[in-house]
Amino acid sequence: MMSLGVFVAAFIVALLVTRADVLLGLANYKSTWSLAGGVVILLIGLFFRLWASYTFYSNDLKVLALKPQSKIVQSGPYRYTRNPLYVGIILILLGWTLILGSKAGLVAVVLSVILFHLDLTLSGEKELENKFGEEYRQYKLKVPRWF
Repeated sequence: MMSLGVFVAAFIVALLVTRADVLLGLANYKSTWSLAGGVVILLIGLFFRLWASYTFYSNDLKVLALKPQSKIVQSGPYRYTRNPLYVGIILILLGWTLILGSKAGLVAVVLSVILFHLDLTLSGEKELENKFGEEYRQYKLKVPRWF
């Protein structure tokens, strides 16, 4: 259910950002290729979100938690990236941006990647390393932060 909320929220953000294109006088770049690519990327992002959420729930963990999780999940998409939920969000936002043809949206996607990297990922990883110690350090050696 939360992934559907992310899907809708990303659409709203992308739609709002397209207004910046109008304010800045930027022409959109809508084309068959950007539409097709956007749909594919959007679906990959949604799949990743759903897969990561399912993996969390099947391990008796919550997707939205205000404290570090009780265990390290290393199955499902967590075998390929330590942050599949964030990867899903970024891909969904990128997909909507491509579908809408927003140049300002592309900037918003880049800023989102930077913010996720600096704020959520690095601080969250410190908490996980403090909590799980060597187990998490070994996981970090095997699985990349993003891809």
